[in-house]
Amino acid sequence: MTVAPPRELILPSGFVHKPDLAKLVTAAELKTRPVYDWFYFPHSFSPTLVDRLVQHWRDDGRGPVQSLLDPFVGAGTTLLAARSLGLTAVGTDLSPLAVRVSEAKLGKYDEQRVNDDVERVVMTARADSRRYKTNDERLTRAFTPAEHANLQRLRRAIHAHGDNGLLLLAFLNVLRETSRAYADGGWFRWVEKPDAWRSVFKEFRRTALRFVQEARHLQHLGTARQEVMLSDARTLNEVQGPFDAVLTSPPYPNRHDYTRVFHLELLLGAGLKNDDVLSLRHTSLRSHVEAKKPDVDADNYVEPEAATRLLEKIAAGGADVRVERMLRGYLEDMYVALLRMHERLAAHGRVALVVSNVRHGGVMFPVDELLVEVAARAGFEWEQTWVARYRGNSAQQMSVYGRDPARESVVLLRK
Repeated sequence: MTVAPPRELILPSGFVHKPDLAKLVTAAELKTRPVYDWFYFPHSFSPTLVDRLVQHWRDDGRGPVQSLLDPFVGAGTTLLAARSLGLTAVGTDLSPLAVRVSEAKLGKYDEQRVNDDVERVVMTARADSRRYKTNDERLTRAFTPAEHANLQRLRRAIHAHGDNGLLLLAFLNVLRETSRAYADGGWFRWVEKPDAWRSVFKEFRRTALRFVQEARHLQHLGTARQEVMLSDARTLNEVQGPFDAVLTSPPYPNRHDYTRVFHLELLLGAGLKNDDVLSLRHTSLRSHVEAKKPDVDADNYVEPEAATRLLEKIAAGGADVRVERMLRGYLEDMYVALLRMHERLAAHGRVALVVSNVRHGGVMFPVDELLVEVAARAGFEWEQTWVARYRGNSAQQMSVYGRDPARESVVLLRK
């Protein structure tokens, strides 16, 4: 939700209004772009933003931009846009779902072979007479027994035929359309739907065939390398530099736990067990209250004084004690991630972070300002911050404290 900024708004020095970026820092464009629309996460940014940033860097006099790193790759927008621009790009993520989705979008597909695979998968699934049951409470609530059985048959058939990425994303779309668990921002909303077990295979075929038509857009693109790795942004193990730029959007510290929002996709799509999902929840960036401190060296991290003061206000206001711990951990985690980015950037390297301020206990936590100080401690020079739009607060915050628009910004750094 985009809201109007306060009438008399004074931005910090070095912050610039960029209202033309308002839609570009959202997923709006992804919903209508072939291939990008196969799957996307909340708080994604658009490929046009990638274009704008690359052009900005090409004009800044600091050398060419030929390679990008996105350590929070999400659904692969940076990598797919890099392919269109002829750039080398590497993306990493802790979520196996994000890695699978990104890989699938980057795949090159033979149309006839995919058409044949679709028919074989549907035939195999229809012939599967095994019974499928689940004790998972969310799966039981999201699907009728017949829907769940057909979805399991379909997923097993895809796996049996080589786990083609395009077919997996078609499956995820059917999963989403069938499910009564609707991902609304960072939370589930339950909706009523008629039993759709009869249409599962039909919808899969229709979606897969649409995707293979759209995949033609990938065939004419250049030969620059794009690669996705399962890796933590706080370690970036096996990621080799140097890169000319980092372009990424780390999770916002708004308590949204995407292992819950995408629980069904992680189980049925990525093939994780409940214990695996729980482990991912605990090891993810500390942007939600259940993430735990990682076993990585914070290299003498010092919390910004402004953050300490704000955290004291949040605590004094009676906010959940876990929120204070989350925000502290978030800044520390981002410091470590910025250290790893710095190590893998070329001497002329740049960084663009798409971030959002958050409000807890009625206190605005200015992530876009605090990360500037955190980045300086990690060795970066701050260039500028583009304020793209203003977001609303959660319904709970507004009901108690009223509305206080939160900036969504692009923080620009230089090595």
